[in-house]
Amino acid sequence: MPDSPGRSDTPDAPAVPDATAATGSAAAPAASAAQAGGPLLSATGLRKSFRVAGGNGGKADLTALDGVDLHVGRGETLGLVGESGCGKSTLARVLLLLERPDAGTVRFEGTDPFALRGRDLLKWRRRVQMVFQDPFASLNARMSAADIIGEPWRTHRDAAPADRDQRVRELLDLVGLRPGDARRYPGEFSGGQRQRLGIARALALGPELIVCDEPVSALDLSVQAQVLNLLADLQQRLGVSYVFISHDLSVVRHVADRVSVMYLGKVVEHGPTESVFERPLHPYTAALMSAAPSLGAARSGRRILLSGEIPSPLDPPSGCRFRTRCRQATDLCAETPPAPAEVREHHETLCHFPLEGAPAGA
Repeated sequence: MPDSPGRSDTPDAPAVPDATAATGSAAAPAASAAQAGGPLLSATGLRKSFRVAGGNGGKADLTALDGVDLHVGRGETLGLVGESGCGKSTLARVLLLLERPDAGTVRFEGTDPFALRGRDLLKWRRRVQMVFQDPFASLNARMSAADIIGEPWRTHRDAAPADRDQRVRELLDLVGLRPGDARRYPGEFSGGQRQRLGIARALALGPELIVCDEPVSALDLSVQAQVLNLLADLQQRLGVSYVFISHDLSVVRHVADRVSVMYLGKVVEHGPTESVFERPLHPYTAALMSAAPSLGAARSGRRILLSGEIPSPLDPPSGCRFRTRCRQATDLCAETPPAPAEVREHHETLCHFPLEGAPAGA
């Protein structure tokens, strides 16, 4: 990884300046912020199903989330990993109040955001923002950088700065772009610069939590490193928390403090990043780790091959969701859903027969 987190993907871009002036909030080191009080965000027992077209022209329920728990501390990053269709994006939409769960609770500093209305809800939305996957589609090509960054202030008028032009320049500077870029349009920026512009927009209201949905997957590898380092630098300066969704395990290992692994709408493993990556407890996690080229190269073990396809969320297996692809499944796995078990300190798994903690592929 490059050691210049504040640099743009142009050679002569300015370094990231002091964050306090740009956001109006004191910079707080991530470690200190994460230790203050309880979790910033927590979710318990989240369930969400969608009514979709079924067989014979009928309707069926697709279960996207099935009893998901999570928590995010101040100034920390929670990574969400899993194959496509496992429920990561639905979970993100619930946390952003874009979907209402069928069951379960979401708490932000102890408050249920789904119960908020009017101005209280508007104020809450300032505190949670999003960085999107596609830096090309997520920006309006007809708007200048200044208009894109200032767009949130048109909705949150009482949060708008007295000198908008000055704040736009500060935010551009904060993400490693030039203040003069305010007059440029998205088509004039590179992919990495566009994502920096999206990050500046997310920071405009001074959020405490940013949901990052595959924020670097559309970028070249060298640019990915720069954007990831920028996010880490902003977290260190501002104390902002991230929910970081990615299919790239090496990226998650680089940025996350803790990791939740999802499979068919359930969190099957959760724990500190190094513990999950070095000593996975769930067979699915071990298979994921062994299949990742960037991780497997550092291991002497073999790749763990899973049999069969991921079952349909329209008709998930009884008992353990993973049992149809698991080499160690027994009758118990088919009959009884596993309960979360803390096998190591702060490291839980949803498995009747957790692994001994050998390196993935060993």
